[in-house]
Amino acid sequence: MQNDTTDGYIHDGNDTRSVYDYKSWEKQAIIWAVGVGTVVGTFPMNHFCVKYGARFPFLVAGLVSNLATGLLPLAAANSYYILLVVRFLQGFAYSADFAVIGTICVSWSPLDELALFIASLTLCVTPLTWRSSYYLHGAFGLVFFLLWFIFYRDNPANHFLITKKELDHIQKGKNQEEINRPKSIPYKKIFTNAPIMIVMLNAFIEMSVTIFLITYAPTYFNKVLKFDVDTTGYFLSLSILFQLPFKYTAGFISDKCKQYASVVIASIQYMKVIALFVAPLLVLVTVRDETSRSDWRTAFLIIAALMIGATIIAYPIFTDKPADFTKIEAEPNLEEKKNEIEESSKSSNDILLESK
Repeated sequence: MQNDTTDGYIHDGNDTRSVYDYKSWEKQAIIWAVGVGTVVGTFPMNHFCVKYGARFPFLVAGLVSNLATGLLPLAAANSYYILLVVRFLQGFAYSADFAVIGTICVSWSPLDELALFIASLTLCVTPLTWRSSYYLHGAFGLVFFLLWFIFYRDNPANHFLITKKELDHIQKGKNQEEINRPKSIPYKKIFTNAPIMIVMLNAFIEMSVTIFLITYAPTYFNKVLKFDVDTTGYFLSLSILFQLPFKYTAGFISDKCKQYASVVIASIQYMKVIALFVAPLLVLVTVRDETSRSDWRTAFLIIAALMIGATIIAYPIFTDKPADFTKIEAEPNLEEKKNEIEESSKSSNDILLESK
């Protein structure tokens, strides 16, 4: 992208460069614009998903994302500041992701498959070339979000393609508080719970690393290791591919999520927002010269130390025991009610027969 001169040059003193060859602080601002948009969108998106379900909020977020993605090349060609506005809109749409993932997991997944759902819904894909990538993502995104609106329902019981057998499997073991949206959520107890705080810390570190690698690994491979663009793309795609077995393995191992999974997952959105600021800031502080191996070494060592530290801290705090606030006393599920009615009816008939 930075070598694309089809839309003109910028004359900066004795320096002449492409309009897409951004300075270091401009690159950080382009990423931070997404973070600002995510901050602005997180509260309303999370509120609407909890109160009204995911169907309409995610459709709106998807349409905003598709529009912004399709317009990004045009914005970049005309004005750096318009580009920042478009990136802000992408961040605003991005804020819906984790809230929707949590809502879908709670509503649609059986209790023993929640983490596997989470692993599947957070998979990443890699883009193609720079202009065609934005146009294709915008076009395909529009198609997929329309399909989402047509086929998705907030409650599996209302879906026109769900059979009774499938619905029974989804709702097995759930009470009404878990099947329906909870009337009250103990936010204070959730966010002061030590294991959840550690989960959020690890989420912050992991997302900072992910954003760092996705954003800056291409620069490192190209400018320091001197790989061409095709080779750089190949190695980066391998790094994402190698994550998949671990995602699914972790999903199978950690299938113990309960009814507040949507709140916890949505809260990780805030960690993602912070990571969008921290990762570029780390590069801005440590990497003075993008071709310097020693500068990048400092950034990689800091990232590695943070990951190791977060893992060590988590070990004595993580537990497989449910917190007290998850043990809600809600009315039994429909199957239990049916059994109780049948038992009560049977007992009444027995009493009548004995009296006769």
